[in-house]
Order: sequence, then C-alpha cells, then structure tokens
Amino acid sequence: MEVQKINLKIGESKDILLQNRGASGLSLLYECDSHDHDIVSVECIETSPKKLSPGSPNTVLYRLQSKKKGNAHILFYETRSWDEEFQRIPILRIELKVM
Repeated sequence: MEVQKINLKIGESKDILLQNRGASGLSLLYECDSHDHDIVSVECIETSPKKLSPGSPNTVLYRLQSKKKGNAHILFYETRSWDEEFQRIPILRIELKVM
C-alpha cells in the first residue's frame, strides 16, 4: 500500500486520481476518523467513461478540501460492499497536515 504525506493550507484542495477494478465488481471506498471530517472533506468525482469492458480499470477522482488546522488520515481501499466477509484491499493511505 502506498502512503502519501500531503500538506495543505486552510481552504486549499488536492485532487487524488485513483484506479480501481470497478468493472470486476470491486468498489473503491475511503474511511477516516470522525474528527478528521472537521479537518478535511473528501468528495468523489467519477471520471471514467460510462461503458467499460469487464475487468477494465475504472478511474476515480477524489478531491480533498482542507477546512481547519490539524492532522487527518484517509485510507482508500477496494472491497465488495455486498460481501461482509470480503477482506478489503488497501490502496492508498494519506497522512494530511492542514496548516
């Protein structure tokens, strides 16, 4: 799993472009602690064409928007949301510092 350290000033944003295997049934999701939502907002913007071949990678843009000073951790991972026993696949961890 890749780890990125990102520094932002209050009000700045950072775009994160990720690929997942959405056409193969995996969803790309993220999680962060509840207090991290006070520091940063995360918005998902789909960017892939509507028509994908089975197994083709799906490109997804996430926009991080800093809101107040502090540190936040965001984990992006792939999963099968309908399968409670599926072991999620970590893709990217972001260690964000808002100054």
